Amino acid sequence: MPTPAERVEVLRRRIGARAAGLWRLKPCGLTQTGFAASPELSAEVADGFARASTSVKLTQTDLGIVGAAITGKPSISVASALPPEAGSGYWLRAFGADRSLALPLLDDAGRVLAVVAVALANAPLDDQGLLNELRLLALELDLALA
Repeated sequence: MPTPAERVEVLRRRIGARAAGLWRLKPCGLTQTGFAASPELSAEVADGFARASTSVKLTQTDLGIVGAAITGKPSISVASALPPEAGSGYWLRAFGADRSLALPLLDDAGRVLAVVAVALANAPLDDQGLLNELRLLALELDLALA
């Protein structure tokens, strides 16, 4: 059985993301279970994000993954609409991405188990198309339980 990080790398490649991550929702916040960066990203950026997002408090509302975890609904962040000095705006620019999509993964009762997110540059699909693809890949890769 592939590790969560290996599953996230499969998702990143298949969706064509600059970066992808998976976080499990815990009482204390979000805990990263897998992160994958495009080989085009510098090691400094990839390692910096991986370290910075290992544990994320639910008060960090400038991050799309937190919004998805709190609301139980997808969160779309567009770099040009966000401040460049912090949160998703900072990381999207560092990744060379123009937007990110964070999708909550829910249990049968509709409770958030985890959040999967991708950072994209010049994606060919619109946001809804990308969310649909992300949902299907998350199911296929069994990310909610990874």
